[in-house]
Amino acid sequence: MEGYEFNIIDYLLKPITFERFNQAIQKFIERTATTAAETRSSNHLPAYTFIKHESGFIRIDYDEVNYVVAEKDYCTIFFNTGKKLLIGMHLKLLEGMLPGNVFVRVHRSYIVNLKHIKLIKGNIINIADDEIPIGANYKVALFDKLQLP
Repeated sequence: MEGYEFNIIDYLLKPITFERFNQAIQKFIERTATTAAETRSSNHLPAYTFIKHESGFIRIDYDEVNYVVAEKDYCTIFFNTGKKLLIGMHLKLLEGMLPGNVFVRVHRSYIVNLKHIKLIKGNIINIADDEIPIGANYKVALFDKLQLP
């Protein structure tokens, strides 16, 4: 009876038959799948991340980022406020920290915020009066994400 205080799923008595063991495993799989789905739907991901900057961490709100440019071992983040921030991080690492439903890599040196794209003309994206090139290897993924023909 004490086991129910620990949210037990099943109770097996020796000798355990394979059928009974399999039945307990199936209960476990069903319970954990339901719990994981409920957790994912109830948890909202934050709309920001923290990035190491100088001697501390700086909060980066996704909605404020227009685009990111790689510069060797550094990245410059351009904000919709007109400010920019140089961080000591490779673009690939930063790309992994940003949500894929908001940001997309459009060039080997550029990541853009999809919400801030104003115009796509040829192989150029306009964001806040800045022109960002679209690399040939990234164009298909960009158009798929934007659901363009």
